[in-house]
Amino acid sequence: IIRVGINNTNDIYASNIIVKTNGLEFDIINNLNNTIYHVNNSLIGRHNIINVLITYAVLFIFKVKLDILNELCNYKNRLEAKKYNLMTILDDSYNSNYEGFISALEVLSLYNTEKIIITPGIVEAGTQTFDVISKIAKKIIDICDYCYIINNRNTQIFTQIFNENGYKKYTIKRSFFDAFSEIKNKQITLLIENDLTDYYFIK
Repeated sequence: IIRVGINNTNDIYASNIIVKTNGLEFDIINNLNNTIYHVNNSLIGRHNIINVLITYAVLFIFKVKLDILNELCNYKNRLEAKKYNLMTILDDSYNSNYEGFISALEVLSLYNTEKIIITPGIVEAGTQTFDVISKIAKKIIDICDYCYIINNRNTQIFTQIFNENGYKKYTIKRSFFDAFSEIKNKQITLLIENDLTDYYFIK
């Protein structure tokens, strides 16, 4: 058994982590052979560190060259950075979980332009929905200049937390395209978070 993780109690772990708008940079510490491998790739988001570590472990076990680690990049619609008109879009529309959502917000926070999010929240959190959406809402308050909520079962939780914390910079929209049409010509950084949100609006 080879233990892989973020902290130094693992056999293989990450150190000196730098999360950037265009990728990740960190050292992989291998306690099994006392080596350090420096990673500097185009994968966006802190949550991808564990993916890189697991990939490294597999390559290490099978004695495969490690160069591929610095060639990794985000797949389509999975925190994919792209340009549209004057805006930078962080397209994380494929799906979402709590860790990925928070990681995407961290990347958004690194930009200097106005920061806007369009999201329905996480729609598959089950019995943990209130706690999860509450934590996400508080992080949005800290980071986002404006939030468009796509109307769904999470909307009431978002508005409750926003209002309790005096955050007024949000609008509830019926669909992703209703929100996007208002900002598509602005010079902003836009995070699109979760399944291309029109599936979840309340008819």
